[in-house]
Amino acid sequence: MTSVLEDNTPKPYPIFPIEILETIIDDVANGAEADRRQTLKDCCLLSKDFVAVCQRHLFKKVELYPATDIKRRERLLEVLEQKPQLGHYVKEASYILPIDPNTSPGLPAVHRDRNSFALNEFFPNAETLTITHTSCRMPILCECCMVALHLMDNFASSQSIKRVVIEGVRRNLYLGIFLLYPKIESLSLTSCWCEPWVPNERSLAGLQTWSRNLKTLSLRDVKGFSWPLLACLAALEDFTCGGITERHFALGDNFHISEFDTPSRVSYWDNLRTVEVTSGVSLSLMAVNAALQPEGKVAFPSIRKLTVNPRPRADTLNNFELVLTFMESLEEITVAIPFFEPDLAEDLNLKTFLEVHKKTLKTASFVMIFEETLHFEAYGDKVIELLCDALLKIRAESNVETLSIQFFLMKEPTAGWAPNLNPWKRLMLALLENRAVNFRRLRKVEILLNVKRPAKPVRWTRFEYWRDALQLQRLSSQAKTYVSFFIEVD
Repeated sequence: MTSVLEDNTPKPYPIFPIEILETIIDDVANGAEADRRQTLKDCCLLSKDFVAVCQRHLFKKVELYPATDIKRRERLLEVLEQKPQLGHYVKEASYILPIDPNTSPGLPAVHRDRNSFALNEFFPNAETLTITHTSCRMPILCECCMVALHLMDNFASSQSIKRVVIEGVRRNLYLGIFLLYPKIESLSLTSCWCEPWVPNERSLAGLQTWSRNLKTLSLRDVKGFSWPLLACLAALEDFTCGGITERHFALGDNFHISEFDTPSRVSYWDNLRTVEVTSGVSLSLMAVNAALQPEGKVAFPSIRKLTVNPRPRADTLNNFELVLTFMESLEEITVAIPFFEPDLAEDLNLKTFLEVHKKTLKTASFVMIFEETLHFEAYGDKVIELLCDALLKIRAESNVETLSIQFFLMKEPTAGWAPNLNPWKRLMLALLENRAVNFRRLRKVEILLNVKRPAKPVRWTRFEYWRDALQLQRLSSQAKTYVSFFIEVD
């Protein structure tokens, strides 16, 4: 009988096909930011086989801090110079400008000595360019500002940049530079000061691209933005405008755009889907321009989601109500109202917000912000009564499915204050009983009370009593509507 000896010769460790390795690494790369980068680095240290696969994820986002971590920054630039192919993996390029005037602002010395700002050569496939001043609220240094402008101008010829984010450039920001990006789809400006835009041959050539490609525009605390430029954004889908006052807008009474000259009406935004407005002047301009729309045409036919935080003035609320009438497809509305003036509650016509689009509206949120607790103690009951009246006065059936009512108390209540439960009970009855007629599709109601943590824990028990006494957290089996009452303590 012949015995067969087993072959004990060591076999090479099995190597996964590159496709399987890429699948594993892709799954890891989709995790949380901190865990993702550390795991990818660990994989590279474990085996050289992982290096080539991980590189495209590790170099997807590159941040340069000119004033801090100088050794790490210079090492990164050296690696990119030695292995230019790594720069092809970069999709997001971020530059953080310094505050300290004694530090060397701007670019690393290796690039300054060349008298060149051609960093786009390192990142030929970058899709997002972010330039941030590390303290957006303080005036930026002139030298840092020049570095930012050079960077923006340098990347303007890039065929890959689709998203530009600028924060804290508070001097000499020339708007025309953004018209030069041939593929730009998203522009975000935060705490920036813009120079008046004077059309020239170079920037006018980019207006057609601006009109055709730009889909997202965000302006927050921006001074000097030329409003007539908005009339050219025919493809705009998402618009955010906040922290802007009348003195911040460059309205341009004698503004002309050569062969692209067009009336400064935002009513040309036929593709607009989402709008977030947090300044009264923006509402005023929207109302005026929408009113200029030819008869029989809806100014904002495609808006699905509207978020508004108007200033507490009656004329602002009237403009908001007017803007609502120029929409026909609104599905979600959020109204955040800060209470500074005692008489504002009298001007608050909440019924309009629910009734104008009762056929299409599915989600409605009302956020009441009381800067001083005294305002809530004095006028909170009145606001709840107005909510009840709005719910009870809807004349026709509404398709609202989710209703959210939020109260934010920025300061803790006074020591001797106790809630009046009667208005809240009336609100509960309005939600659970009346909606069987006018709110047949209502399935979820959220009432959130956000308060500052009281100095003495014993005072917190009053809010627990508030919730228990109302018995709001219950299920109505008849209408299948869940009413929840939450209390958050910051």
